[in-house]
Order: sequence, then structure tokens, then C-alpha cells
Amino acid sequence: MKSSKREAKERNNDLTKTQEVTYKEELKSAESVAETKEMTNEDYS
Repeated sequence: MKSSKREAKERNNDLTKTQEVTYKEELKSAESVAETKEMTNEDYS
């Protein structure tokens, strides 16, 4: 029983790390989208 609990905890930690990475990547892409919009607005003005 103990080993399965530990495995579940490790799996949970892996999931958390994956979610953090995904979140950071989403932030980066959101930032680049905002930058692209600003550049486009400057081009049209």
C-alpha cells in the first residue's frame, strides 16, 4: 500500500510540473500575441 501512495504522489508532482510549464508557455504566447497586435496597430497608423 505504501508504495502505491508514494507513486501516486510522484505522479501528482509530475502533473503539477507539467501544468506549470504549460502555463508559462501560454503566458509567453499571450505576450507575443499582444506584441504582434501592437506592431500591427503601429503599421496601420
